[in-house]
Amino acid sequence: MYRDDAYMARKRAHLARVMPNPFSSLSDVELLPRLSASARVSLKHFLPELGYGDRCRIANDLVHTHAHAMFDFQELERLSDPSELDELCADPEMRIPAGSIVAAFHLGSFRLVPAIVARLGEAKDLALLLSTEALAVGGAMYRGMFAALRDVFEVRPHLVDVEKPGGLRRAVSLFRKGATIVVYFDGFSGTGGMVRKDEKLVDVEFLDGVVAARQGVPYLSRLLQAPIYCAYSTRDHQGLPSVRVVCSVTPDQSVSRDAYVRDTLRVLYGSLEGMLRAAPETWEGWWYLYKAAKPPSRASSCAAVAEAEGDVPVGSVRLDLESFDVLPLGNERYLADIRYLRFRLLPPGSEIDSLLSGSTVRFRSESILLTTLLKARALKSVEVP
Repeated sequence: MYRDDAYMARKRAHLARVMPNPFSSLSDVELLPRLSASARVSLKHFLPELGYGDRCRIANDLVHTHAHAMFDFQELERLSDPSELDELCADPEMRIPAGSIVAAFHLGSFRLVPAIVARLGEAKDLALLLSTEALAVGGAMYRGMFAALRDVFEVRPHLVDVEKPGGLRRAVSLFRKGATIVVYFDGFSGTGGMVRKDEKLVDVEFLDGVVAARQGVPYLSRLLQAPIYCAYSTRDHQGLPSVRVVCSVTPDQSVSRDAYVRDTLRVLYGSLEGMLRAAPETWEGWWYLYKAAKPPSRASSCAAVAEAEGDVPVGSVRLDLESFDVLPLGNERYLADIRYLRFRLLPPGSEIDSLLSGSTVRFRSESILLTTLLKARALKSVEVP
């Protein structure tokens, strides 16, 4: 199904229809420039060796990654036989035992992972844990996929909103009845929503930064004595998806809970880091990673921005990389407040730190100019006046 000429013809037609903006059907018309700006902020923080042009290229490639992934997900509606998914499995002979947790990553066609787990899994029940927002945005698509899985496989799929009261309890109940749990490990929402209380988070070194990571997956693994299988979705040079599943962590009762959680997070983030250093453009997590970033020191902020922008002297910058970015447009430079979508013109030769530290800083918020700034630099799809 995914390896024939008809599939490639359908994909080419789909990409021609939705690009350059696969989000154009949404009511939020400025979503794409905001996502691209967020990706560049995350890339600057966690891969500071990348230049501005590389960050823009990766932000562009992420849009293509998303368009490919959505098409591959929609193709599941054509599924008529379980063996058709074997061509998507890196190891179709592998089996995932009942009583396992599958930690998926937002890589490539990651929405295919539940279907692959249904194919490789030995359990008759499959519980997919999602956030309230993910269910609001993609719940209908996942329910459509689950309807196809029920028709093709002898599996009972369940969607669980882990942010709702009792959501985690329901997941545990399904597991103890024999379900395999699938969770997107590298998301930054979950039980409790986006309220990120320090005592519930663990600092984990990731790429060239530190993330405040949730403990959910290793906590469940420890509580339920469940092995963790990692699922990675990649794509070859023709755009064809492939999903690899490997057993990464087995419960160890000989270590304390805190040590197990910390070590498991390091293993899982370490495996993701290896994928991203090889192909950063395949991970949609760049769109929101900055939300989980630990604030950099003033010295590292200064050095990272100076290296990334190339035209700002070391010692003159005090930028919060999570919130601000320098966006050139024509012969002028603008300081953009990414979080609140505001900007101000930088006078020639000005020191940015003095602007940010002063009490008289005034940002403008004209949406047309801001959108032009973001698109012109992040997307290169708007002519620069």
